[in-house]
Amino acid sequence: NYEPDNCRWVTQEESRNNVRGTKRITAFDETKTISEWVKDQRCKVSHSTLAARIKYGYDAEKAIATKVGDLK
Repeated sequence: NYEPDNCRWVTQEESRNNVRGTKRITAFDETKTISEWVKDQRCKVSHSTLAARIKYGYDAEKAIATKVGDLK
């Protein structure tokens, strides 16, 4: 049952990141969602670019840290 002892308030963002189908990416010895990686200062691309790079099998660290046009 939902009771005060086993519930907590979370932001909408935290709730969205805690969905079963959310893709998690491990890079730099950390695991985060794409949305979380985009907020990381090491990420040099947009959400859609990062998602596409991951979808097409790019190395996670390069996908995150390489600016558009610099990925070879």
